[in-house]
Amino acid sequence: MCSTALQRQGPDEGEAERLAAVTLYGLEDLVRVAGQKNKHVILMARQCAICGRSRAQALLPLLTNPQLRVFSSLVLDGVTARELLK
Repeated sequence: MCSTALQRQGPDEGEAERLAAVTLYGLEDLVRVAGQKNKHVILMARQCAICGRSRAQALLPLLTNPQLRVFSSLVLDGVTARELLK
């Protein structure tokens, strides 16, 4: 079963060993770059291709905690977007 490696305040160190988002930069770097006016960080999230679960639970910390604002644009699948709007 799939799970998330992101807690409310940041990465869960225990899970980070097993699960990791695909990024070119670390979390701190993404936050810094996403806050710059001349830079763009696009976060794309879709349902898990293995288990079909949405990414809504994993995205909540990124949407609600300003210290985890790692994107300037967000692209979602419909299922995840609807779940977040509930």
